[in-house]
Amino acid sequence: MAANDTQKFITHYQKLQTIAQQLKENANPDIDEVLKQVKQAVESYQICKTRLDAATQELDKIMQGVESATPQTAKAADLDDDAAPF
Repeated sequence: MAANDTQKFITHYQKLQTIAQQLKENANPDIDEVLKQVKQAVESYQICKTRLDAATQELDKIMQGVESATPQTAKAADLDDDAAPF
């Protein structure tokens, strides 16, 4: 994960938060300004989603490695009492 990708995600996530707050607070919105904000929000959303999808794929790879490295535990029913060293 490059630092540039992380900063880009943070910048666009903050932009989404700002736009949402502005839309929420504006009781009498100018429709042209709303359209401009929605366009910016969609662009920021797409950038954030792309980064989140990439992070999800990376986490899936990591977890597959963990799952394949985890030893299988023996079930009690599979143990043979006669094989016990005691």
